Amino acid sequence: MAHLQLSRLYVAQGRDELSWQSLQFAFKDPRVSIDEKVGILLKYFDLALGDMRAQVKTTQLLKSMEEAHPNDPRTHSLWGDYLVQDGKYTEARDRFALATTFDASKPLIWQQLISLDGQIRDWPAMLEHAADARSIFPSQPEFYLMEGNALLRNNKAEDAVRTLNTGKAFVIENPDLMASYWSSLGEAYNET
Repeated sequence: MAHLQLSRLYVAQGRDELSWQSLQFAFKDPRVSIDEKVGILLKYFDLALGDMRAQVKTTQLLKSMEEAHPNDPRTHSLWGDYLVQDGKYTEARDRFALATTFDASKPLIWQQLISLDGQIRDWPAMLEHAADARSIFPSQPEFYLMEGNALLRNNKAEDAVRTLNTGKAFVIENPDLMASYWSSLGEAYNET
């Protein structure tokens, strides 16, 4: 924590190199809260959008955080977010998949994982991940919709109809989600 404070102090004094050294030291220490590191990394993500030096520093901080917290799903989710920002969708998908192995209870991680499966057109993986997520979150209609769409992409239209009709029953006061269900059901019925 002292190194994080030093890093902030050095920034205020305009001593960027000393600030960076203190920050790196803090990121490598597993005793420093990962929550502190996440907040700092999110600021670096914004800087990295158009600055190559900030991209290099962001990557270094992510590597240091992974060394300090290799089994924390937030480490891999942050890597995934950063890789999405950089347009590396397959690598990002793999990071989100790794995050689910450490903690499968985060629906947003599953949604990002399944969306990336679809984006890279890995239909078998999309089907596997969507089915896993639906079994973990059996009352969340988003995962039935994702699984139904994955079934469609895997040429299993009749299974898609069943899954979509089951999931539709869980939609409550969400017209946009219901519209997505009707659209997917229309496509599934057309395929059958």
